[in-house]
Amino acid sequence: MESIFTSPDMIYMQQEDPANVVVVNGEESDAIDVNDQRFMFFIRNGQFSVNIKVDYINTLTEVRPPVKYLIDGDHFGEIGMLYDCKRTATVRSENYGDLALFK
Repeated sequence: MESIFTSPDMIYMQQEDPANVVVVNGEESDAIDVNDQRFMFFIRNGQFSVNIKVDYINTLTEVRPPVKYLIDGDHFGEIGMLYDCKRTATVRSENYGDLALFK
């Protein structure tokens, strides 16, 4: 496991990205080797919001308010890791915190 320190408004998982990509502020993180690996995150401390983008038939895109807030002891990224599929939500840091990255 690797430790990642978070800052407010940083994105750590972007909806529709592959399971082996870690996104920080809209760019793939080069601090973490993402080749042929899948990731899951455990929250050591901090608060994170989970957002889901919805595409309508008329191609207008709406970003809903946060669906859920994750706090100490919660985890995210397990669906992409287990099923090797694209991410199903966007997770954004709400404050300073600490994540454990499981590969």
